[in-house]
Amino acid sequence: MTNKYLGPFFAVAMVAPIFAAESATSAASQEVLCSAALLPTEIFRNTYCDALSEMHEPKTPLDGHADSSEVYRFLWFRSFAPSVIARIDVLRDGTGTLTLHSDRTITSLRGLDLVISDTPVNSTRLLNRKQVTVFRRLVAVENFWKLPSQFHLDMGFGSLGTPIPEGQGIVVSDGARWVIEGQSKTRYHLIGDEGSLPGPVWNIGLAMLHLAQDKNPSWLMGPVY
Repeated sequence: MTNKYLGPFFAVAMVAPIFAAESATSAASQEVLCSAALLPTEIFRNTYCDALSEMHEPKTPLDGHADSSEVYRFLWFRSFAPSVIARIDVLRDGTGTLTLHSDRTITSLRGLDLVISDTPVNSTRLLNRKQVTVFRRLVAVENFWKLPSQFHLDMGFGSLGTPIPEGQGIVVSDGARWVIEGQSKTRYHLIGDEGSLPGPVWNIGLAMLHLAQDKNPSWLMGPVY
């Protein structure tokens, strides 16, 4: 069974302190992945924005999360496995939450074959200060906020997309798209890549998946690609 969101294009650093929110309107005015003007084709809008809506995630990561200083959201779309959204909210006291969504549930793994039910996954778990600090340190080490948004694959980010370096572009007919958004009260950034390639997208996304698995031990993640 293919992933319904993918459509036909797929078959130790110092960590900045957590400040109290400035103006809540500054985040609301930022251009984000699903801003109306940013996705040039319907196929990419279906991939990203429909998934957010169906999994009850706001288009703007901080929307409805007034207690969060920062949000990091990982969109994981695989060709032959359930779509997953994992988000980490960094709260003002230094703790956080990890929210896990999936449109379907893997009920068992039989070698390379997955048994999947239509039951969605929706959970929110607490993160302690150490877990939040370790994750934010990784974000700082990877220099997330200053990275280009695209590395090897045209992710359909519209005006938020950066040019793919010459000679680094790839075309895939099957695989996974990894997208990571970050938002604070004053800035927004996103990065994305094909899921099997090493680099900052893989490193941050995998860390979020490991936290999600740790906080949801009965959740079957399935193949990571």
